[in-house]
Amino acid sequence: MGITLLAAQYGALYLLSYTLWKILRRVFVKGGLDQVAGPPSESYLKGVFARVFDPNGWDFHRMMWETYGPVTKLKGLFGEDMLYTYDPKAMHHILVKDQNVFQPAETGIMSIKLIFGNGLLGTVGNKHKRQRKLLNPVFSIAHMRQMVPMFYNISHKLENSLVNQVKNGTKEIDMVFWMGRTALELIGQAGFGHSFDDLSEDYHEHYYSSALKGLIPIGFKLSFFRVYFLKHFMKLGPASFRRTLVNFVPVKAFHQMRDIVDTLHETSLDIYRSKKKALLEGNQEVTEQISKGKDILSILMKQNMEASEDDQLDEEEIYAQISTFTFAGMDTTSNALSRTLWLLAQNKDAQSRLRSELREAMRKAGGDIPYDELVSLPYLDAICRETLRLYSPVNQLMRQPVEDIVLPLSRPITLRSGHTTSEIMVPKGTKCIVSLVASNRNTEIWGPDAHEWKPERWMGEMKEEIVSAKVPGIYSHLMTFGGGGRACIGFKFSQLEMKTVLAILVSRFEFSTSKEVAWQMTGVVVPVLKDGDPTKPTLPLKFLFSLFVQKFKVNDIAICWTRPPSESYFKGVLSRVFDPNGWAYHRMMWDTYGPVIKLKGLFGDDVLYTYDPKAMHHILVKDQNVFQLTDTVLVSMKLIFGNGLLGTLGDKHRRQRKLVNPVFSIAHFRQMTTMFYGITHKLENTLVNQVKNGPKEIDMAFWLGRIALELVVQAGFGHSFDDLSEDYQEHYYSSALKRLAPVAYKLSFFRMYFLKPLSKLGPASFRRKLVGFAPMQALREMGDIVDTLHRASLEIYRTKKHALLEGNEQVAEHISKGKDVLSILMKLNMEAAEEDKLEEEEIYSQISTITFTGMDTTSNGLARTFWVLAQNKDAQSRLRAEIREAMRQAGGDIPYDVLVSLPYMDAICRETLRLYAPVPVVMRQPVEDIMLPLSSPITLTSGRTTSEIMVPKGTQCIVGLLASNRNTELWGPDADEWKPERWMSGEMRKELTTAKVPGIYSHLMTFSGGGRACMGFKFSQLEMSMSLSTLVYLPLPKLTGLEFTEAVLAILISRFEFSPSKEVDWQLTGVICPALKGGDPTKSTLPMMVSLAEPAHITIQRPAIMPLTLLHYVQIAVVSYVAWKIMRRKLVKSPLDDIPGPPSVSALKGVIPLLFDPDGWDYHRKIWETYKGVAKINGGMGGNLLYIYDTKALHHILVKDQATFQLPEMNVLASKLYFGSGLAAVSGDHHKRQRRLLNPPFSAGHLRDMSAYSLL
Repeated sequence: MGITLLAAQYGALYLLSYTLWKILRRVFVKGGLDQVAGPPSESYLKGVFARVFDPNGWDFHRMMWETYGPVTKLKGLFGEDMLYTYDPKAMHHILVKDQNVFQPAETGIMSIKLIFGNGLLGTVGNKHKRQRKLLNPVFSIAHMRQMVPMFYNISHKLENSLVNQVKNGTKEIDMVFWMGRTALELIGQAGFGHSFDDLSEDYHEHYYSSALKGLIPIGFKLSFFRVYFLKHFMKLGPASFRRTLVNFVPVKAFHQMRDIVDTLHETSLDIYRSKKKALLEGNQEVTEQISKGKDILSILMKQNMEASEDDQLDEEEIYAQISTFTFAGMDTTSNALSRTLWLLAQNKDAQSRLRSELREAMRKAGGDIPYDELVSLPYLDAICRETLRLYSPVNQLMRQPVEDIVLPLSRPITLRSGHTTSEIMVPKGTKCIVSLVASNRNTEIWGPDAHEWKPERWMGEMKEEIVSAKVPGIYSHLMTFGGGGRACIGFKFSQLEMKTVLAILVSRFEFSTSKEVAWQMTGVVVPVLKDGDPTKPTLPLKFLFSLFVQKFKVNDIAICWTRPPSESYFKGVLSRVFDPNGWAYHRMMWDTYGPVIKLKGLFGDDVLYTYDPKAMHHILVKDQNVFQLTDTVLVSMKLIFGNGLLGTLGDKHRRQRKLVNPVFSIAHFRQMTTMFYGITHKLENTLVNQVKNGPKEIDMAFWLGRIALELVVQAGFGHSFDDLSEDYQEHYYSSALKRLAPVAYKLSFFRMYFLKPLSKLGPASFRRKLVGFAPMQALREMGDIVDTLHRASLEIYRTKKHALLEGNEQVAEHISKGKDVLSILMKLNMEAAEEDKLEEEEIYSQISTITFTGMDTTSNGLARTFWVLAQNKDAQSRLRAEIREAMRQAGGDIPYDVLVSLPYMDAICRETLRLYAPVPVVMRQPVEDIMLPLSSPITLTSGRTTSEIMVPKGTQCIVGLLASNRNTELWGPDADEWKPERWMSGEMRKELTTAKVPGIYSHLMTFSGGGRACMGFKFSQLEMSMSLSTLVYLPLPKLTGLEFTEAVLAILISRFEFSPSKEVDWQLTGVICPALKGGDPTKSTLPMMVSLAEPAHITIQRPAIMPLTLLHYVQIAVVSYVAWKIMRRKLVKSPLDDIPGPPSVSALKGVIPLLFDPDGWDYHRKIWETYKGVAKINGGMGGNLLYIYDTKALHHILVKDQATFQLPEMNVLASKLYFGSGLAAVSGDHHKRQRRLLNPPFSAGHLRDMSAYSLL
């Protein structure tokens, strides 16, 4: 006790000494703001501090704005100078440009750190930036959209409680009470997955809520202590000692603040620990919540688990965010909502107009308004913006420069001396008050009616004064949410909260004012009863029912969208959807029900079928982490192909995709062209041998299947299965791949409903035995196919690996140069760090994966192209002519860059891929309930329309690739016709370009979109082109590329003519394939009449080779270069030839001697006066130089196009020889890096310091 008393005495003595020192310093030391005008001080001790922070100080602030303008000097306690500003340029420097100098007031940071810990509000510098970076994703638009159902759910709870209160008539309700509860629940659930309040009438206030409500009033009482003594108090020993002091201080507010801090800390820690404990114990719900990042805390925990050791946050930093965000989001939101309701209660016309807008939007949506429509409602948006402008929940921010700094102003101010200035010196440590509310009411920016509430000001174009002022706020030229690196991170969250709650309350209730209230100008502006208790926030409003049409909840939409009738409860319509001959049924669905259809699946399951562009974008791209591959597809792929690209999800899939990506680059395709031509020429020779005696019927499906397999395995794994000769014995691997799709189709029902449970029955060996004993032939056959694929893949991989280990130079070179997919994978795996290496199974699983995805799709796509060309002889002839002309110019096979640029070839490939996509649909399944936005509203069975539908977790979603490619709204009324010319006009239809179809290739969905889109569409194109030169080859929508297709087409079409032979049907199976009409539908066949085309005379030129000595080469090079320079100057017209310039002194010297004459001033003056800005100068040997001082040209040369206009190479080399690798001798990134490091010494601040030094 004695020690404590002694410490208290020393503390008091310290504070007294400090106070005396401050007073003396203020009296004798002249301040930097002395000449800035401001209101007179009431007393030396108090200054105007009490007036500035008076809860009823609205008139004083208004007087300051009108009398002293946007820059005012205030006198604080003990005569301290303070800066009060709302000048736009000054705010920009304080909050944005010089934010590293103008830090939050030291006492403010200390207060926040003591109350909330090391959360976002209590940190500065790199720690603040790191936390902000981790938290940014939760406030993205994508995440906001996912939060809408939760926000509506909470708002409906509030609605139900209010309905119960006013069901018998009008009733006075305290809206601050209800808005505070709602705001806490919104931030609790969205921020931490935690519920504080069920919003029922039977309410027992949560102790956490009580602590938060008491924080601002108690904090306000301690303002004087916080501003002037907290900093020194923090230096009094350790935290435990300071805590003891607080316990003995005879001030009630200290004890209350202590209890509040304890409550906030303990509650935050409990929430964090309970989530962490559930995670460690394997609680599935919590694990899923964290893995999907559904709330702020989950995102932080997820990011922290994935971060490196150096980047991980301390646990304290994580749980400190809980109270930080609850405080920041609760009072501000609840009081902003209260203010909006109060204004609407006073403005009945505005209330009625808003209610009409909301009800119309609800009528169109068939229930709650979807996110995109909600945030776009013009009058709701105008009301929110105008309320936040005129009545900013937070009035001002405090900053303090950490060094003396000159602060520029938007407009000059008049000093006390009568002089004007456009900048002021702000001494280190000066408290700077940035007035948010004054900026939002600045009459110079917002006009003479700036103090009036007028939502209509937001309904048209913004005034020029507002735009040109460049107010640094992050939201609509307003300072409401601050600006710069410490601006409110959650302003979108706050807007969504406001709009969701207002949408429910205003649409359902009418309200009017009840008692007169006053709005307290505290830290967060709050309402209190006029002449009532100023410490108790309250806002009584009269509420009553407003008649409204029947409501539909969003969840009801899932059972309302239109659908074709089900044939039976057991089968639904899936048998029709997946009927191999179901073309007419699909066309009926597209024409009758449009782009969003509900189908009935087996046992009455709901299935979504869509080709709506926006819906596809969300399913395949934006929300692809939610819309995963269906369980049955994923399990099937994994069982058949192992852990390859098709059988993996998430990070494993992305890692594999990243490793495989390089093989599908343009550079790699250019290298593969020779191989493709070599394989295609083998097929050409075989076909020539068959038709050399005249036209012959040939099954092109057979040959195209063989070449597709050979192209894929050689390009993919450096392996060969087929020499493409007539003497053909099918490889067992090829046979297994061909049987895979038909057998899988037979097992569709089994795969959909029984495969997943089967995959969980014991180990793989046990399941394999079960399959062997199964009474289903197709199941046993599938087991044999899987064994074959696995065995062949393992054999290919082990052969290459063994040769590598044994030192086989050819294989080692193959791998080192990355000539095929497998080589690239093996090379990258050898170079990878231990933790990044793929398992061997992941590598060899790619073999069957890539072969399967590349073989059937490519061969059947090519078959369709030949079939189309056989039926369109004019198109076939035109294409042949184009190919032969390209071959003539190339002197043989067409080079890669020319091949992929042939216009008619490209048009045929694109149009065939559009109209006849080899894969008609892809399947996805959401792993959680999700709102799916649509491009155009759809009509529900109820007759209502909606632009958004709720897709329940687990719903099978069929994305119609073929339907999208034939969508008449995008492609026009001729969408079902094959018209290559549509690609040659140069311009696509406006409807198509604005629809933003998410396909990765030419507005087409053929190769799908998003993270699981076809990696090899360029490969498929190369195959097609080469075939069309001699035959015809088409696309591969999984792992082959379009270049491959073009390659095959280039060879075959140039050499042969194709005509139809027998009638075929195209089977609408997993991969569309041809079958004889009336024949076996499981046997892919495409008979065609093939004959040699009229020969084209193409001469392949080969240069003669003669032995030469080194001297010969040198002589030839020198003579050739000189001759080339002379001839080029004489014969090649330069773009500068028509530009005037001074005459040349001689052909050899040009005007170089005059131009660089040390006494050449008169010559330069003559150029300037004669040629005006731009002149052509003749250099040595007649070379042209450009002499320029035109302003715009200089801007482009030195600024805009500086990356193109580099220093002459000889200048750089000379500088490097003279000065080494300094600033003058480097370019590009080296130059930028050096310049960036050298910039600070030449800053205005540093030069200012140097000028002072030079004066001394």
